[in-house]
Amino acid sequence: MKKYLSERKILAALAKLEAWKDSQKSGVPDWQAVGKALHLAHLAINTSPKYYKSWILLADIYFQLGKIYLAQKSLNKAYTLINLGPNFPGDYYERIEEKLRAVEKFSYENTNESPTPDWFQKKYKHYFHNNKQASE
Repeated sequence: MKKYLSERKILAALAKLEAWKDSQKSGVPDWQAVGKALHLAHLAINTSPKYYKSWILLADIYFQLGKIYLAQKSLNKAYTLINLGPNFPGDYYERIEEKLRAVEKFSYENTNESPTPDWFQKKYKHYFHNNKQASE
């Protein structure tokens, strides 16, 4: 049941993340959408902390925001939760891992961060400074 609830939150967060990506292309970022995606990803993790898909999604969101360290930390947490096999970790994981490798390769860690508005940083700062679950 918990996985099902997490999956619903993940799907809603993915829709918000896609809206964010579309808004980035148009040049008018929808900060509300990415903030909602971040919040939903954390709700999914709180609902089912051992569900790896939530952690992959969180890594993607952090990557989109330029929070490379947090993205890598979340992806590492997902990897510890995945049952490795012929179809795992899966395409979504591998796409995020590839993006993070590219950033690492070119040393963009501190310069890749999106210029987020002050209100966004203040509203969601607890998600940027309190990611202790990824360490557990």
